[in-house]
Order: sequence, then structure tokens, then C-alpha cells
Amino acid sequence: MRHRGGARANAARRVLDLLRTEGTISRVELAERTGLTAAT
Repeated sequence: MRHRGGARANAARRVLDLLRTEGTISRVELAERTGLTAAT
């Protein structure tokens, strides 16, 4: 069974896990490491 929110919720979990383990990182590094589009 899929979690509510689908891909968006999975991306949010991935970002939160990364921030918990790595601490503060730049938007560019966040985009590169998660495969998400960098904010402009």
C-alpha cells in the first residue's frame, strides 16, 4: 500500500533524512543529491 502523497511525500522524506544526517547544505547540493530541481 502506498503512503498518502505518493512521490511528493517520498521526496519530502528523502530531503528530511538527508538534512538529519548531513545538517545544513546549500540548495544546489540538496538538488544534486536528491535529484530534485534546484529552486531559483
